[in-house]
Amino acid sequence: MTTINVALLQAPFVIGSPLQNAGILDGMINDAIDKGGELILTPECALSGYPAEDILFRQDHQRMIAEALQFLLSKSYPAIIIIGYPDFENDTLTNRATVIDHGQITATYAKRILPNFRVFDEKRYFTPGNKSVEFTIKGKKVGLFICEDLWNKAITDQINKDNMDLIISLNGSPYYVEKQKKRLGILTDLAKEKELPIAYVNCVGGQDAILFDGGSAFINNQGDICELGNDFEQQIILATFDFEKSPSLAANKRLEPKDTNKQLIEAICCGIKQYVTKNHFTNGALIALSGGIDSAVTLSLAVKALGADKVEAVYMPSQFNADISEIDARKQAENLGVKFSVLPIEPVTNSIDHALKPYFSHLAKDVTEENIQARIRGLFIMALSNKYHKLVLTTGNKSEYAVGYATLYGDMCGGYAPIKDLYKTQVYAIAHALNDSGFTIPERVITREPSAELSENQLDSQSLPPYDVLDTILQLFIEEDESIAVIHKKTGYDLAIIERVIKLVLQNEYKRQQSAPGPRVSKRAFGKDRRYPISLDAKDFISQSESLSPQ
Repeated sequence: MTTINVALLQAPFVIGSPLQNAGILDGMINDAIDKGGELILTPECALSGYPAEDILFRQDHQRMIAEALQFLLSKSYPAIIIIGYPDFENDTLTNRATVIDHGQITATYAKRILPNFRVFDEKRYFTPGNKSVEFTIKGKKVGLFICEDLWNKAITDQINKDNMDLIISLNGSPYYVEKQKKRLGILTDLAKEKELPIAYVNCVGGQDAILFDGGSAFINNQGDICELGNDFEQQIILATFDFEKSPSLAANKRLEPKDTNKQLIEAICCGIKQYVTKNHFTNGALIALSGGIDSAVTLSLAVKALGADKVEAVYMPSQFNADISEIDARKQAENLGVKFSVLPIEPVTNSIDHALKPYFSHLAKDVTEENIQARIRGLFIMALSNKYHKLVLTTGNKSEYAVGYATLYGDMCGGYAPIKDLYKTQVYAIAHALNDSGFTIPERVITREPSAELSENQLDSQSLPPYDVLDTILQLFIEEDESIAVIHKKTGYDLAIIERVIKLVLQNEYKRQQSAPGPRVSKRAFGKDRRYPISLDAKDFISQSESLSPQ
């Protein structure tokens, strides 16, 4: 009877620290061997972390990767280990998977399909490989692939069950909602088509805006999911392939549908925790708590991610803040057990108004005075951040960033933006889900009409369309790249409203390019996913877009 115990090392890695990553792998490899692992797989680019970006061009970093690889070779593990790393050889950088058999390199594979879209820039760094690689364990032939290779029909068409017994794939596959469903669908279809089992290992954790959800999997030759790694969790996943009973696995696990809001909460909390940890904010986080829905959701997410003892809320009222704002902010802080401080901005606002009076006295009040208040709050919260060495979590959502309904150097101040990729309607849905899980947000915060509270009786609805309308337009324009004419046909919304929203999106790119990073949870987030110029003739763009007839 031929069996192979395969272990998937679903792990997070640190960019720029190959030796630290080698240490993480060493510990997990030894654990996997102790549990009977004979074939052990690491994620894509495990030694460098992914994506390492232009650090890959540095010769000192290339030497560190080589040193980290030598460290793992020197261990002479009593197993076959597949290590993912960037390899620089003969002035060529490739994305490699190397087979190490009891301390000796026996095969090496260069990734053949280099993705170059959305968050991926692999053609900037790597040269593609040009050949397939198989190796043998216990007389069984194993085909080796890296991530995008298995998503490419030209590659998968070459896979033949007559000369292969097992497919393995090393991955750095980023997360967005529904990504795991898409990913597993491709893998199960491939396993069924080729009648071959697949061992798939993925990275886990956060790297700046990019999240990796893990979801490492074993799939049998009938296309059944037999083992599935936990989401956003470092883990060793083990399975035994029994080749005498056809290359299959014993237990079949069905993929249960996941609640989208709970999944988003898990993803964002992973992003917060990883960002705080990797950037060494050991004292925790600060949040400007306003009594509104966005800061309330951000506070609950931060507490869930970091713990109440690592989160502090600061309420900064002006003359325009309603009494209920402070009541609700204080109540939420008490519910969550976080430190709560009140720091009024009115004295400083009055001082600035007085200083600017000679320049502004002959002009009507407008958004300038509103932005001064937001920037005072930004100054205060950043001063506290500097003094107490805590990370400011800014509270803007995707809808606001899209149309510029946020103040540059004001409420946009901060180091990380947890809800940056959530539309306002999603923020409300997340609030209900957080309440269901015990991270309580006062009901009035959820039901109260949104307001920036920067002028008398101000409401968001005075400046923006209703959020359900706004978010529908934004999603079609940002994530689906639809023209004005198509958006109008799909929604029936007034053309003037659609044009106004899109004009705001185009005009506010300069704000977004100066905003804090935040976890990517949609298939088209601002930043690397969507790269638009700041200087753009919005009026001309809109007139051309409107003229495009729906197909």
